Amino acid sequence: MFLQVIKAPATRHDDVRAALDSWESELGGGAAGWLGGTYGFTDDGLFLALVRFDSVEHARANSDRPEQGAWAQRFSATLDGPPEFDDYDDVSVFLDGGSDRAGFVQVIQ
Repeated sequence: MFLQVIKAPATRHDDVRAALDSWESELGGGAAGWLGGTYGFTDDGLFLALVRFDSVEHARANSDRPEQGAWAQRFSATLDGPPEFDDYDDVSVFLDGGSDRAGFVQVIQ
């Protein structure tokens, strides 16, 4: 599994959510190996995303798609500052990887 953590200052939560929804409906089906993502906002105004792919190769292939690049530019415009990316290709999954129905997620860095 490959995990990418994306962090950026963001106060326009509705715009960010709309951009993420558009990615899922317009681009998600063409993203080979995409397993899903967990997205949210911290109390101090930070957008945080944990995006999962089945391999680093599929994640890179997705990043190389022209439509992904165009979407990323539109998405960046919804943020209050440049995003930071941290990539992890040595990932352990516990308890089947969690539930997409979770109401709370804690990230410890």
